[in-house]
Amino acid sequence: MDELINQIADKVAYRVIEFLSNQPAQNQPEEDLPNLNVPEAAIITGLSKSTIYSKVSCGDIPYYKPGKCLKFRKSELLDYISKSKG
Repeated sequence: MDELINQIADKVAYRVIEFLSNQPAQNQPEEDLPNLNVPEAAIITGLSKSTIYSKVSCGDIPYYKPGKCLKFRKSELLDYISKSKG
């Protein structure tokens, strides 16, 4: 039940972000919703979880905070990786 509530909260948060940024939902693929958590972001970036939290605190990594949980978009993490390497 908690997972279902989290999924609904994620989709609502995505729609709010979309509304505030005036970007239509049709242009955003479902897999690019801000739905990755900190451990998943750490795996994708190759950074430790504590480094992810540190970079979020400094504003280095784009993130979303629907409620109490940090969420990340895979595309934005991949962009971050490519920019930090080059």
